[in-house]
Amino acid sequence: MLLPYSVTYERVLAAARRAEDLGFDSVWVPDHLQRGSMSLLECWTTISALAASTTKVRLGSLATCNTFRNPGLLAKMIATASQISKGRVDVGIGVGYDDVEHTAYGYLFPKLRERVAALGESLKVMKMLWGGGRVDFEGKHYSLRHAVSLPAPVRDPRVWVAGRSDAVLQAAAASGAYGVNVLPYSGTRDERRISTPEELANISGRIRSIKRLKSSIYCGDGGAVIGRTGKEFSHQVAKAAKLAGCSRSGMSARLANLSALYGTVEQCERKKEELESAGFEELMLIFPGWQRGDYSNMDSFAEILLH
Repeated sequence: MLLPYSVTYERVLAAARRAEDLGFDSVWVPDHLQRGSMSLLECWTTISALAASTTKVRLGSLATCNTFRNPGLLAKMIATASQISKGRVDVGIGVGYDDVEHTAYGYLFPKLRERVAALGESLKVMKMLWGGGRVDFEGKHYSLRHAVSLPAPVRDPRVWVAGRSDAVLQAAAASGAYGVNVLPYSGTRDERRISTPEELANISGRIRSIKRLKSSIYCGDGGAVIGRTGKEFSHQVAKAAKLAGCSRSGMSARLANLSALYGTVEQCERKKEELESAGFEELMLIFPGWQRGDYSNMDSFAEILLH
């Protein structure tokens, strides 16, 4: 997971190529238009650029904000990225959650029920358009007349619906999505709490029981901070704190509240096994440091835990 905030595209590309060389399955980019006053790169433009500059690694959005784009346009953007990458595109998509970001860019931010309904329609529309024929669709939120989206994707993109509410799971199932991606914590933005292994297993079980949807987990905003020893882990926490502009104790609290995988190699191995045992089939990880060309966390994970 590469957060392209306050960083050049060249850094993003270098990190994506590093991940590809290390043997990671996929690289993911978030979809935000504004994070405070930081500079940031747009999601699907970045994915298309990475598609032209990599050869093996899959590329995905985590998660596309459905309210930012008409589903017809989004389907065309995804199909284009699929053509460029020769079919290496995944799509994570969700209802959107940041009302401040929507207001800043002039987007409406309806109630959650409406956003979920709109997402359900978008998933149907995109799948219809990727079929290559003329599409007529009349929904509550979107309307298409004789729409054609060619060229089609090289192969049907894997669509991961982001969320874990019953309404979101039902939308994913109804659309024939590939799987569902969840966060490891719950609560408000300022009072998030990491979910227990039992809670995560329950969530994954609910997902996989619905038309055999696959389940993946984004391991959290705290990041995957890794050390081969306790001393090295402490050093990595200090570096991550400096990068985040907080104290070491603040970084430790952030890891505890927002990360499902961090610690020494042995601790990370146990947490990885817990998540696998809970039924999660893919893990999405942030490795602090790549923004400055420090790949030590990514390298450690790849060397000891990836295979």
